[in-house]
Amino acid sequence: MVHVSKPEFFEDVKTKLDSLRNNDFIVYYEGVGVVDSTKYSKEKYDTLILKTRKLFGFNFQSKTYSNKENESLPKAIYNDKYVAQSKGNIGIQEEDVNADVSVVEMIEVYEQKYGKIELEDCDFTTPLNSKYECDQSPNSSEIMLKTRNDTVLSRLFKDSH
Repeated sequence: MVHVSKPEFFEDVKTKLDSLRNNDFIVYYEGVGVVDSTKYSKEKYDTLILKTRKLFGFNFQSKTYSNKENESLPKAIYNDKYVAQSKGNIGIQEEDVNADVSVVEMIEVYEQKYGKIELEDCDFTTPLNSKYECDQSPNSSEIMLKTRNDTVLSRLFKDSH
């Protein structure tokens, strides 16, 4: 799936998903999601947000990729011809299944494999929506891609459908 594209692309995805649902297909989708602030103390939540940014290299807590106030995102995302993927514009419904890894799970996998994500002064002094110029966690792309892909496949193969 592409996360930023022309509106027509997402409309096409939505149409295809509706067609598949009409033929009794189950829709599985990716979606890392944001850290739920209601599940953690303020201190733990703040730490998870900073660790997430260190892992991804940008502030992942913003509601959409097109949040123009989030200067940590790549500039290519701010093209007015494109829109960000959302559950709504691709037609994700309540009965659809998110088979992805959560941000917190990715942090846990990373820390089990490589050790604790160490936050530095730069991480604490750089505002969340500012351009992120601190050192990103090494091997983060392996967690973001390989771990997610392996987990999604495992969850799909184990699912009763």
